[in-house]
Amino acid sequence: MNRELKEQLARAFGLGSEDVDDLIGKLRAGTAVDVETLRRGCLALVDHVREARDARAASDQRLKIAVEASNLGLWDWDIPNNRIFVDRAFRQFLGLGDDAEIWTFQDLEQLVHPDDREPFGIAARNALKSGAPLSQVNYRLKHADGRWVWIDTYGSVTARDANGRATRMTGTHANITERKQMERALGHTAPLDHVGNGRISVKGKNRR
Repeated sequence: MNRELKEQLARAFGLGSEDVDDLIGKLRAGTAVDVETLRRGCLALVDHVREARDARAASDQRLKIAVEASNLGLWDWDIPNNRIFVDRAFRQFLGLGDDAEIWTFQDLEQLVHPDDREPFGIAARNALKSGAPLSQVNYRLKHADGRWVWIDTYGSVTARDANGRATRMTGTHANITERKQMERALGHTAPLDHVGNGRISVKGKNRR
């Protein structure tokens, strides 16, 4: 047992470090132990779990508020089960309503502009293989009204299995259509209908 866990148990059960070893030994052997000690320790552990849960909920709420204020959409990809959680902000980018939803990678890929679909898939596969962040991946998605909106996606591998294979990716989406339109108006890029034609921007580089 590591030192940190032993200290946590000692605090929970109101015991000294050596007493924790003795208690665990008795529990494993099925020997009688002091009921009051067990009651005190179990209640302390329950309180610890509750406090950790409440802290997690508060942290999640702060993250949600910060993301909404930044006008970002969150996504979380369960790779083995091919389930991508997309939040309401992302769906609003596409005119799909306010509800969060579970998509597959194919659901998302089908909405990608035909000229961006192949490089979009390559960028995702490369990220899974190398573990490199999917940073500054720009591509067009089809809005519910038929127009194309520009999306900037950032994400990284957040979990791997025992063999090192990526099992989860998490990140954000941003709607950058207005920025692209501004670039077009200022003449810094090709016309919007042709920007990204067969290209996708990854880490500031254009790949065909």
